[in-house]
Amino acid sequence: MTKKTLITSGKGGVGKSTITVLLGFFLTILGKKVIILDLDFGISSVEEFLKELEPVFNLGDILTGACSVEAAVNSSRYKKLDFIAAAKNYTMNIQSSQLQQIIKSLEGYDFILLDSPAGLNLDECINDEIIDDALIVANPEKLCLTGARNVSRLLEERGILERRLIINKFNSKTWKKSNLESLDMVIDFVTARLIAIIPFMEKLEVVSHDFEGLVSYKKFYKALLNLANRYLGTDVKLLFK
Repeated sequence: MTKKTLITSGKGGVGKSTITVLLGFFLTILGKKVIILDLDFGISSVEEFLKELEPVFNLGDILTGACSVEAAVNSSRYKKLDFIAAAKNYTMNIQSSQLQQIIKSLEGYDFILLDSPAGLNLDECINDEIIDDALIVANPEKLCLTGARNVSRLLEERGILERRLIINKFNSKTWKKSNLESLDMVIDFVTARLIAIIPFMEKLEVVSHDFEGLVSYKKFYKALLNLANRYLGTDVKLLFK
């Protein structure tokens, strides 16, 4: 059965799309077939990571009837990882029925990762009938965590009970100098279970178009592999020092 996961954040710039693509990539390493549905209209970050040429069709073409869902599916440079690019120059809101139909057409995949706009700016189209769970990405900063809490509450109101927190761009020295409470208190504040702590990686841009090169950055690579395993339900520990 296909699992549908929304990946969202309370504010932009936290690395949400990067985490979406990296999670997809590491799931394929574990043998899973994954498709990313980019819902972040106008930005379309996912295709920048996965394909050099602009896709012929995108989500906007599906919504306007210009193409089928199948025609808008793009293969990436990574085996078993496909994507549908975000709509460009599309101003209409996507409806729940439209999103539900698109997802139904993609049920041949093990996982559908939905990369949402920051702040969950999707009106009422996201609910528990469409997605199974949500991953909320936040940086270890008060503003980001407050935004994450707001998104978590909104998801709860829409029936999304399975919500997990990814703390991204983590730096232990910065954390110690911050005014943030303990990690347990942060989790309680956001009201989402912690699934991963991803360390800050200065050279991420260097390998952003060749994720296989991440193996050279052992701590970062291991944290992402652990994220993928924990997402699959495997009992592996957090890497946190």
